[in-house]
Amino acid sequence: MDDDLIKKLKSDPAFIEFLNYVLEKIEEIDTVNGLENLSNEQAGEEAKIRSKVKDRLNEILKPFIEFRGKREPTDEEIKKAEEKFGL
Repeated sequence: MDDDLIKKLKSDPAFIEFLNYVLEKIEEIDTVNGLENLSNEQAGEEAKIRSKVKDRLNEILKPFIEFRGKREPTDEEIKKAEEKFGL
């Protein structure tokens, strides 16, 4: 996708609103809500499907969003954790 188009869309308020809505829906997909009433086998299949959908949507939206996954801890965070746990 063209970088100019990506920049233009990222600055469009209507697109930002749409993107935020889609990101909320992705977060809803990335939960176990609704799986408690299914058998273990059905819940497992549903979880696999949800994971694939989430990954695919994140792949499509990648040019428009910052990485939202786990990040590496900063040196300061590591020091605080070491001090807290006596390491």
